[in-house]
Amino acid sequence: MKAKPLAVLVVVLLLIGCGRKDSEAVAPTWMSRYRSRVVSGCRPWAKRVDVQMPRPVLWWQRPARRFSDIRVDKRLPAAEIVSRIRQYKPQLVSAWPSTWLQICEEVEKTTGRERLAGVYRNGGEDLRSSVEKRVERVLLHGLTRYYGSWEAGSIGLECAPRSGFHIYSDNVVVETVPIENSECSVSGGGEILITALRQKAMPLIRYRIGDFGVLSERRCRCGSPFPILEELLGRTNDAVETRSGLTVTGHEFYDVFRPLEYLDRFQFVQRTPGAIEARIQPNDRFDAAAEEEVLQILRRLTHDDMDILLVQTDSFPLPRSGKFKLLVQEVPS
Repeated sequence: MKAKPLAVLVVVLLLIGCGRKDSEAVAPTWMSRYRSRVVSGCRPWAKRVDVQMPRPVLWWQRPARRFSDIRVDKRLPAAEIVSRIRQYKPQLVSAWPSTWLQICEEVEKTTGRERLAGVYRNGGEDLRSSVEKRVERVLLHGLTRYYGSWEAGSIGLECAPRSGFHIYSDNVVVETVPIENSECSVSGGGEILITALRQKAMPLIRYRIGDFGVLSERRCRCGSPFPILEELLGRTNDAVETRSGLTVTGHEFYDVFRPLEYLDRFQFVQRTPGAIEARIQPNDRFDAAAEEEVLQILRRLTHDDMDILLVQTDSFPLPRSGKFKLLVQEVPS
């Protein structure tokens, strides 16, 4: 019964949006947002905490945000983020992998293990299996992966069987094409191109979003008619160059390093030509044999044609966007 006023409010605001000049863009945006909540296992009016970079809220979004959504600045200390989540008691928490790690560390220091919400959603950065397992162990529930972008809005969401992302083909068309001058170890993988179906002021047709993924033609056992993006394998717009001019892309590093369960985080930085700094955050499984394996992987990836510096650290400074970058390219053009 308590939910009925909020449901009425959602309907009223949708009707207001439909009366605006840009209603053809507003109403589908609202419906796409609330569809994602329902698929995640929440009711449309469920309280949500979005741990992201701050951004302006449009006037027509403010009423709903006041009752159901709050945004927490991901740059805040982990203790403050967890405190706000506990205080608000949401049904859905959405954050990036780097933030989920911080939340897990804070919960481990305070209560050990704790269920902070009914549904945990992940997006924004590449998700590793070690992060998924840690969230499930510490926060007592698994992550649901979400795929979206500033340019196209909602692209896809993972369903309960975890078969991949169901692409919202009523909102965007997704294709993949092979990446030139790059070796791909995953069959069917390629650079993701998107065609947005709802933009009118600035059409996006086969837009290179900068991600690498694998499409699938199979049907999911959940019954959804939407096509499946089987895997997201990292970003494609960063690469390092060896002494002899060979290119190694970010997705190649990600694809090889993501199964290594003795590393909690990793990042690769190139500051000078022909050299790379591998920044790793090991866990208690890391030993001398693991270190040697990491060095061997790096030599193989870089064709044994780069100087390699291995650095153990728990500090990974974020750029102005607040989004963790797997590969940082700092060589002057």
